[in-house]
Amino acid sequence: PYPDAGYLGHIDGAIFNNMIAATSAALFASDSGFDAGITLEQARGALVYHNTVCSSTAPFSSIEWRWDNTMVYLYNNLVCHNLRDRGGEAVTGGNVENADISWFEDLNTGDLHLTVGSASVGTPVPVDEESYYSYDFDGDERTVPLTPGADEPQ
Repeated sequence: PYPDAGYLGHIDGAIFNNMIAATSAALFASDSGFDAGITLEQARGALVYHNTVCSSTAPFSSIEWRWDNTMVYLYNNLVCHNLRDRGGEAVTGGNVENADISWFEDLNTGDLHLTVGSASVGTPVPVDEESYYSYDFDGDERTVPLTPGADEPQ
């Protein structure tokens, strides 16, 4: 579907409503470490909506996109650190960077549900692909206004 893009490793996929938590000292100390929660390499047309990525130690990036052939859409993601452009293109909106760990139930156990009172973090944007944002990580229906990240507080 993208004849002028050259090599592509991923075409028109979707990454949505995921909770990614990293707290292991052994992981951070390993040779591989925790480089990024979501990495998009040579991806074209990928939809990355309503994900939550948080780690106790700063990674290189929470969500990143790289290489010239990459063109992705990142909307309404909630991350404790940063989004990073490493080449390619991304259309972004409604993302929240540098989220405070206190916004989450318990990062140490991987529970990235939002705490009471953190429901109005950021300003998410509506997206056309309704199936990607109608329900959250737990299957709870999203209401307007939307909340960034994988959890929609009830």
